[in-house]
Parts: sequence; C-alpha cells; structure tokens
Amino acid sequence: MKYLLFGLLGLCTTVATKAQNNFLWTWGSPIGSFYNINNFYGTNFQNPWPFHFRQPVPIISPGGEFVHLCAAGASAASAGVRSDGSLWRWQNNGNPSLAPDIQRYGNDNNWKLAGFSNSGRYAIKTDGTLWNILDTVPQQIGTDNQWVDLKGGMDHMIGLKSNGTIWRWTNNTAGVINRNPTQIGTDNNWAKIDAINQNSGGIKTDGSIWLWGNAQRDTLPVRVGTANDWRDLSVIASGLIAIKNNGTLWSMGSLNYAGQLGQGNSNTSAGFVQIGTDSNWSQIASGEANVYAIKTDQSLWAWGANNFRQLGDSSTTDRLAPVRIGNANNWLKIEASTLHAIALRNTGFLLPNISSVFAEEMPEGMLLYPNPASNVLFFQLANEVGQQTYSIFDLHGKRLLQGEITAADKSVKIDFLAKGVYLLFVETPNRTYWQRFLKH
Repeated sequence: MKYLLFGLLGLCTTVATKAQNNFLWTWGSPIGSFYNINNFYGTNFQNPWPFHFRQPVPIISPGGEFVHLCAAGASAASAGVRSDGSLWRWQNNGNPSLAPDIQRYGNDNNWKLAGFSNSGRYAIKTDGTLWNILDTVPQQIGTDNQWVDLKGGMDHMIGLKSNGTIWRWTNNTAGVINRNPTQIGTDNNWAKIDAINQNSGGIKTDGSIWLWGNAQRDTLPVRVGTANDWRDLSVIASGLIAIKNNGTLWSMGSLNYAGQLGQGNSNTSAGFVQIGTDSNWSQIASGEANVYAIKTDQSLWAWGANNFRQLGDSSTTDRLAPVRIGNANNWLKIEASTLHAIALRNTGFLLPNISSVFAEEMPEGMLLYPNPASNVLFFQLANEVGQQTYSIFDLHGKRLLQGEITAADKSVKIDFLAKGVYLLFVETPNRTYWQRFLKH
C-alpha cells in the first residue's frame, strides 16, 4: 500500500512511512494574502482573506508518499518532500472552501527536507548541501555538505550539521538572504533544534534543554533548568514546550496571554511546570502561541491562541489547557505555525482509483449514507439549526454542485456524477462538516 497525504504552519518534521494509507490535513488559515510576499505560497489567490478552516480538512495529494513536512513561522507556507526525493509546495486551488493543492518545485529528485522562515525558503539535499529555494532555480548556499536539519523563525533560520554544531542566518522581508551562516557558540553536541518568531531552542546529546533569541536574536543559548532527560521540544513566543523521556509534558515562558503554557491559567513561569499528569505524550509542534501535541494513542490535542481557528476545534476561543481535537486515534505527525497547522493522519483507504467499497470515519455529528452511492445521497446533522448549505467538489477542488438544505429534504441527487471519489461539504452557522463519498 502507498501513503497519500493531505494537509498545519511553523516547523518541520520527518515522517516515517508505513504500510498504511495516510492523508495530510490542514486547519486554521493555510491560504490567503497575509504575508504573501512574491506569491510564495499561493498562485494569484483572489478570494477574500482571511478564510479559516474550522476543523481539519484534506489537502489533495494523489500519488505520493511524503517523508518530510514543513510549515513556516507566522506566514502561510508549507512544503514537503516525497519518498522519491521530489520537493512539493502547497498551491492554492482558487477555491477558499478547500485546502490548497500541492505542486512540485523543480525536477530534482534528491531533496531531503525543507525549512521555511516567514520570507525565506530553504532546503537540504540528500548530499547534505544547503539551498535557497525562494526562486524558480535553487541557489546553493556555501559549499558545506554536512547539513541535517533546518528550522525557521520570523526572519531567521537555524541549521544543524552532522558534526553537532548549530548555525544561524537571517533574511529580510524582501527575501534577501545572508549567504554566510554563522555558528552559534562552539559546542558540537546539539541533537535537536527548533525556532519560531525571534526565538530558538535546542536539546543537546546529554538531554539538557536550551533557549535563546527573543528581542536580541544573536544571544547565545542559555540552559533552562538542570534536567537531563528531555526528549523533544517546541519553541513558542518567549518560552518552550517540551516532552521528557518518561512521556510527561512541560512548559515554561515569560508570555502566556493565550494560555499557550497549557497550565489552565495565564500565569507565566521562569522554569518548567508540568502540564497535567499524563505520561503518554509522543510529539509536539507550535506556532507563536498555539500548541499541538499527539499522544501515544495517536489522539490529537491543542491549546493556546485560536483567533485564526488554528486549534481546529471549530471555535475561535483560546484554550488555557489541552483539549482534544475530534475523536480520531490515527494522527501520526503534526507541524504548526502561528496561523495554521498541518498533520498526517492514517485514514485507512486508498486514493485515487478506488474501485471497491469505500469507508471513512465520519465527522462527529454528521451521517452520510449510502456510501458508496449511485443516484442519491442522504445526510443528517445533529443539533444544528439555521441556514445550511452544501457543496460537492471533485478531488481537484472544482465545485460541481451547491445548494441549500431544507428541513424537509436532506438529500442530493448525484446521478450526473461520473464514477469516482468526491467531497461533500455542509456549512452551518456553527461549523463546517465534510465527508468523502464514492459514486459507483
């Protein structure tokens, strides 16, 4: 079986493929004109901005396994590298009701990973070389071939080399880059790095955790606490979210205006404080003040700022402590920015070319039947009042049908559709529901 990805913004991750079928999902504001410098992440997007996806929706990506995902700072840029070494960037499909399509960057098949800041686009090739991919033709930065990881903030990048050293360079809002990365300190035992806004953080091979940057971005790393059992970290504005080897979740920071520290209040903390008592946290990702985490049971959780619906809980309410997003237990990887998030989820079916019975976990509160269907689709919504509209799209984002739902008739004729897979979106005053269905 092959993986398919659908599509969050801010950081990057490597995704290990498995013998399942995975889709990349997005929510928040992954498209629009905000920070759209030189059209980095949307081609001639004309629809009104902002458009906020209230809960996860799929990015259509037929025919490819992704092994690395990337999302950028406080902008709306995302990218990924597929198993064949090709590099792809999210492409607006001209329809604000659907997440962007994905389009390939260039023709090379030797990309390893990408790292984005707000106005900079960079990538590492499999030979360890570093490249600027802002323009149509990539430009190599320096001659080193030891690069292994990249993370981007507001206007700076940090990189990790195979010799355990970390490096920093900047770019301005016009995309002008400093082509001479400079080493941060002299230590050569760094294992993990992360960045957001003007902040950077890292974990060393001895399990210690460090933070630097903020207003004075060129400051040297400062150790946070004395513990040597840190496994993963994600940088937020003036703080850190981190997981220990025992699976417990912790936070610290001098800002907590949206509850990003996850402590159930707006208190700040100069040292780490545990978030709850659970010890089954697996991975984390964050934007400036919005945080996401996946547990070992593959459930998805989020907290903090939600003004762009970036938490994916169908609201714009900030969350002071972790709240579960949906009921699914098949989330694999997640990345985030200040505006949106992208996540990989195992959905258990193949696209495209489905020729047999099609089954998919239905969003809470919506029932769609029969599925597969030949002539008519019926759907029911629980506890919804007010005007309700529906739209049917193909997998290229083209709207094929739309209409208003009445109390007397919650059905739609689909006999005119060709055989294949489609998406039904139902918009209510409270949220958007969606469901894939098979026409046979």
